[in-house]
Amino acid sequence: MAEKRPAIPRRQSYRLQIAEMSRAACVTAVEKAIRSVDGVTDAPALSSVTVVTNANRLRFFKPQEVRVSETIELAIEGMSCNHCVDRATQALRAVPGVQNVKVELNPGQAQVTGSTDAKTLIEAVEAAGYQASLC
Repeated sequence: MAEKRPAIPRRQSYRLQIAEMSRAACVTAVEKAIRSVDGVTDAPALSSVTVVTNANRLRFFKPQEVRVSETIELAIEGMSCNHCVDRATQALRAVPGVQNVKVELNPGQAQVTGSTDAKTLIEAVEAAGYQASLC
């Protein structure tokens, strides 16, 4: 005959600190074990442990800044041929956040779509050897 476990007296509550429960299966196993003890009349669900664990993980999560895509038009001076257009295009495409670039020799303009600012775009064009400003 199996030995019977001692019953826990009624109206007595216990606070248990349980470590290393990182998965839902762990929570379920612990809940089942607690409820199987003779005399346990109420055992609150431990699913909040999973929520707390996830909250602690999220506490260290830092989302990246989301920038809205926009189109910026630049006037570019100093381009005299298609090689100049290619050079300005490459300089603008190299800027982080740029999605699309269209540079035209005449009238000397560029349309840049992406999530960057005009100052950075102007600096890129000037570093390529041309003058740039907002249209």
